[in-house]
Amino acid sequence: MEELLPKFSEKFNDFLVKLTNGMEGFKYKGNSIGPSALLIMYIGSNPNCSMTDITHYLNLIPSAATRRIDKLVNYGIIERALAENDRRLILLNLSTDGLELYNKFLQKRLNGLKKLAERFDKEELKSFLKILDFLIETSDDFLEE
Repeated sequence: MEELLPKFSEKFNDFLVKLTNGMEGFKYKGNSIGPSALLIMYIGSNPNCSMTDITHYLNLIPSAATRRIDKLVNYGIIERALAENDRRLILLNLSTDGLELYNKFLQKRLNGLKKLAERFDKEELKSFLKILDFLIETSDDFLEE
């Protein structure tokens, strides 16, 4: 097992770099969206979310989350609104342009995943999904150190 760790680390890193590079090139009206695409995807899937939701989901400190949100607000992608039941709570939603961008990014991702899935037979895909579930469930364990 130990002898496989360097190769596993290298391949896993290569995979993450390729995923990140795909997002880094994502643009909106000439502006680089980059890692903020994850914010757009989260808010699109979770309308009326809060800054606390964002910081927990992306594991960001509040100031970093605020900078990213500010950038997307300035681009006209995200809108802030005060919660009706608690005026101290700021809710985040995608603007009309943001929803268009969300759908475009979602479609691009789904097309890419479809191409990837077509390279697997059904049993391989089931195994891959099982591995992904395991990685998600245990990520806190191996990312702490």
